[in-house]
Amino acid sequence: NRSFLELHWQALAAAGMNFKSPQLRGHIVEWWGMNHRAEELISLQELSRSDDWPQVRAAAIRALGQYPITEYFEERLESILVSLRRDPQLEVRRRAALALSRLPSESTTKALFRVMSRETETEVKAAAVRSLGKLCVDSAVDMLTAQALTLDSSPQEGAELKLSLASVSALYRLNPVDLKQRMNQLDLKKVPGPYQAGLRAARATAPRCNQVND
Repeated sequence: NRSFLELHWQALAAAGMNFKSPQLRGHIVEWWGMNHRAEELISLQELSRSDDWPQVRAAAIRALGQYPITEYFEERLESILVSLRRDPQLEVRRRAALALSRLPSESTTKALFRVMSRETETEVKAAAVRSLGKLCVDSAVDMLTAQALTLDSSPQEGAELKLSLASVSALYRLNPVDLKQRMNQLDLKKVPGPYQAGLRAARATAPRCNQVND
């Protein structure tokens, strides 16, 4: 049985969703995600697709990603994939790409590869790269290597450099047997100074999908 306090907070949250403030509604949506209750699932799906405010849609996607992996898997995956394909706002698509890291499936992998080939916004691609690494998608190794090796290319925009660094981190997580040979192709002297620390951190701290090279 639910406590009186829990029911009270649920009632306040439901009332709060009637306000126009996107900040308030976004906080309520994220709270729903932490509670991962069945009662809010349909509301989160609808908000992720059709709310007027991008930050509320993004919060709904984040909330959908916070449910335990096996709970309502297909329903959550479908909603997140729709947002990744169709939402016009960069931040919503970026959040959808990140949320997929908690929904391992063949459809997830295909969607992340689609982002890398068709998405125009670098920030969304960087989110897809992080998810590919977290999901330990070995088939992404060559694509990630090609992107990682652009880290020593000049000139590059900041967003492109961040994408390259994210690819390096994902590669270290995937830990292919020829990781050392792949990374030896990178000319460290040409890597911009601000990214040298990030490169060292990726090499030192990335949790590995396998431990063959450790």
